[in-house]
Amino acid sequence: LECEAMRRRSVELVLVDSASNDNTFEVMTAFAAQAPMATRVARADRPGAGIGRNLGIATATHDLLIFSDDDCYPEPGYYDRILDQFDFSQYQYGQGEILLFDPSDDSRIATTKFAQEMRIPPQSIIRAGGFQSANMFAHRKVFEKAGLFAEDLGPGTGFICEDVEFATRASFAGFTGVILPSWSVRHHHGRKPGSRESEDALRSYDVGRGAYYAILMT
Repeated sequence: LECEAMRRRSVELVLVDSASNDNTFEVMTAFAAQAPMATRVARADRPGAGIGRNLGIATATHDLLIFSDDDCYPEPGYYDRILDQFDFSQYQYGQGEILLFDPSDDSRIATTKFAQEMRIPPQSIIRAGGFQSANMFAHRKVFEKAGLFAEDLGPGTGFICEDVEFATRASFAGFTGVILPSWSVRHHHGRKPGSRESEDALRSYDVGRGAYYAILMT
């Protein structure tokens, strides 16, 4: 169903290999060759979420840019919903919900649910963890004025705060953000409560929060 929506709405899929050391790029290339929708593939020369997302921005040809992660699945109606709701005159970037795919996974890891639509006014400092790139969008003009994702932040760097840092820069550049409760992906991160992987992820969030607030102080 989402493939049909992508074709019908002329949605372009951009896949970025963040300098993997396995056959990820070959798998992406093979998929793109037979994909039912327009698909582009790019390969970063070094790891890092900010680097990968910036390469995706450069590779994409459309102005409304939607970002998600490799362990997230869009809910039914995902593309129709954001394309029908997007109103550049009202807001220029935003985030949707990130829900668990597997209910047994740790709900503290990159999940967020909203009760109502909320605006992020220009000149707002967004709280750490208050904006997540696993389900976000931004118009290309936001990146042109506020700048791209910081390439020394995000997964792969040790400081997981590239998303909220970008959102705050977008806000300070005069753009209005929005939180959309009815636009969702399902996150299949696989970390179980009490596991070493879960605790490591939570510690990395603490480090990222500290890095983000340190950036705001400079």
